[in-house]
Amino acid sequence: MMSGIKTEVVSIKNNDVRLADAITPRDAEGAIHLKRGGRGFMVRVVDMSDPFSPDDCQARPNFRLETLEKMDTNSPNGRSFGEDERLIIASRSMAPRFKILLLPMRAGDPLPTTTINKEHSRLSIVLVDYTDSFDFSVGNDGRTRITANRPGQSPLTLPWPYLLHQPMTGLSP
Repeated sequence: MMSGIKTEVVSIKNNDVRLADAITPRDAEGAIHLKRGGRGFMVRVVDMSDPFSPDDCQARPNFRLETLEKMDTNSPNGRSFGEDERLIIASRSMAPRFKILLLPMRAGDPLPTTTINKEHSRLSIVLVDYTDSFDFSVGNDGRTRITANRPGQSPLTLPWPYLLHQPMTGLSP
């Protein structure tokens, strides 16, 4: 995930990566401490495939924020467009099956509780006064269908069925 050069890691704990602006105040050791109400961003890996056996991967790859140089890919010599940051969430598996929750947040706000069933087909997200669930299924075309459910509202399934078989030409405003 590209994040921008002014992004820093606040913490990485279990499957949560918390990010903030690099201009956020720091303590004496240089660690970022968001003050109550300060803007942050949480990335939670709620599901990803693990290797089939410990022999397939000796250690789980670390989540990390990486600095890279943006290069012009249209030029053989490649001119630089400066530096950028990206969040790396690696998986050593045949099919990563990533399900990742992106949540803008304010410091001090309660974090959601997430649970995924053992079939990896339903994710529940509980946050203070509501519970949402997301159902995952694979269509005949091999793409994952996501159905969002909130009590009292109609479910929403993505990708929308009318986009699955329609050519993407002649789009009008």
